[in-house]
Amino acid sequence: MINLIATKVVEKYINKGILKLTDKEMYVYCFEILISTLINGIILLSIGFGTQHYISTIVFIIVFRALRGATGGYHANTHLKCFLTLIINFSLLIVMLEFIEVNILNYIAILIMVSSLFIITILGPVDNINKRLTIYEKSKKRLLCSIYYFVCIFTYCILIYFEGTKIYGFTISFTVMSVAVSLIIGKLEDKIRAKHTLGLRVIRYIP
Repeated sequence: MINLIATKVVEKYINKGILKLTDKEMYVYCFEILISTLINGIILLSIGFGTQHYISTIVFIIVFRALRGATGGYHANTHLKCFLTLIINFSLLIVMLEFIEVNILNYIAILIMVSSLFIITILGPVDNINKRLTIYEKSKKRLLCSIYYFVCIFTYCILIYFEGTKIYGFTISFTVMSVAVSLIIGKLEDKIRAKHTLGLRVIRYIP
């Protein structure tokens, strides 16, 4: 559905002479990402506002987008899987905010931040089969990973100091953990794919 909409939009601009036909696939892909991001954002905001977790929703979106853009990680092979993964992840955050006491959340948050720091430092950034990073790009993104993560830590430390903002501190830690888990899954997926590809090459060259 998203691909169809993106294709129609791109074809419209191509017919008007605004976009080039030779770059059609690239433009379709870019529009798919844009449409998918807008849909995901609208759904997340609807859930967040519906449960009255306005600020936590905005914090989740900002931190997730910024960190994920720098670290990379797991990429679902369809927009539906990507959508479901994000919604389930965010819904878990909302459930925890609703049913777990703030003081308990604080202890969980500390453990999450420490473990996530280790994971992101060791694994990030993780590229994917559709976009391999050069050594320079990895170095640049690794620097961004460090900057974004320490901004998250600094903000987290400020938020947990005040009683009324502790849940936003937990939101940051939960979002960072989500990115860290995505890194682990992305790394494992890449290794499995690499082994599978190597196995196919070995079979291909056996006379």
